[in-house]
Amino acid sequence: MDTIRWKSNVVIDSHVHYLGAEPLPHFYKILDLVNYTHLNLLAIPGPNAVTQNAFVLERKAERPDFFYAFGCLEHDPQRVASGDGAYLADQATRIMERYDGIKMLEGKPALRRTWMPLGLDHPYYAPFFARVAELKAPVTLHVSDPINLWHGPNSYQDLQPQEEFHRQAEAILKRHPTLRINFPHFMYLAPQLDRLTGLLDRYPGIMIDLAMGGEFLYYLSDNPDRGRDFFVRFQDRVLYGTDINDRNALKHARAKAETLRLFLETSETFFNLSELAMGQQPSTGSNGRVELRGLALPQTTLDKVMGLNFQRFVSRVPKPLPVPAGIGNHR
Repeated sequence: MDTIRWKSNVVIDSHVHYLGAEPLPHFYKILDLVNYTHLNLLAIPGPNAVTQNAFVLERKAERPDFFYAFGCLEHDPQRVASGDGAYLADQATRIMERYDGIKMLEGKPALRRTWMPLGLDHPYYAPFFARVAELKAPVTLHVSDPINLWHGPNSYQDLQPQEEFHRQAEAILKRHPTLRINFPHFMYLAPQLDRLTGLLDRYPGIMIDLAMGGEFLYYLSDNPDRGRDFFVRFQDRVLYGTDINDRNALKHARAKAETLRLFLETSETFFNLSELAMGQQPSTGSNGRVELRGLALPQTTLDKVMGLNFQRFVSRVPKPLPVPAGIGNHR
C-alpha cells in the first residue's frame, strides 16, 4: 500500500485511539501509511480509564515530539451514584498538568445503559466544567450518535431521544459560553446544518472534528456547494480526524484517511473507501445517499482544517512528557 500524499504541509489527526488490542508494530505501520505530521491520542474514559490514560502517555514517551495526548476522567462509581462530582475539578487540573487536553465520551447515549447514567448537565459535572472553563482547557467531548441509531432493531429506542443529548450539550455552553470544546463526528448535526451553524456562531470557543462514522459525509455530499461554503465560513473551527485505532487492519485505517482526503481535497464522486476496505458493500446514509462527493476545498481552508486549527486549539507542539503520577484522587 502506498503512503498517502497530502496537499497540506501540516497534517494532524485530532482523533486517534490506541487500545492495546494489537501488537504495537501494527499501530506504527498504520501511522507510516497515513503519513501525518503529528497526531492526537485520545484516552477512552470508562471502567478502564486508568489503563487508557497510561496507554496514551506510553505512546507519547516513545515519540514525544510526534504525539499529542488527551487524558480522560477516572470516575468513582460511588461518587457517580451519589451525584457528588466535586473531586472532578482537581482531576481536570491534574490532567492539564500532564496531558495536552481532556477527552470525554460521557455524552455517548449507549453509556447510559452501562457505566455512566448521568447526563452532561447533571450537577455531578458542574465542578468539572467550571474548572475547565477557568483553565481554558481544550476538551474533546462526544455528544449524541447518528440519528439512524434510534431506529430499527437493537436501536436506542429505550434511551432518551437524540435531541436530549444535544440539549444537554447546549445547556453546558449556555452556562459556560467560553468553553473550548471540540465536538467530534461533526456533533452528529450534519442533518441539521443550520442548527450547527447557529452553535458555531453563538459559541466562539467550540470546534467540530471529522472523525468517522461519516454520517456528515453523506449529508454534505447532497449539496457540495453548500458543504464547501460551510467549511469556508467556519474554516477556523473544523479539525481533521479519522477515529483510526490499532484494531483497524492496515488497509482499513488507510482507507479512513484516504476517504477524507478525497472528500476534502478533490471534487471526485466515490464510495466510502473504509467500507470497501473491510469487504463490505457501500452502505446507504440515513439520507438515502450511497455515493460521496468531494468538496475540493480552497488550499487556505484545507491547510487550516488539516492541521493549523489543531495547533491553535491545543498548541503548536506537543506538551513535554510529565512526571509519572496518577490522575484520580479516589483510589
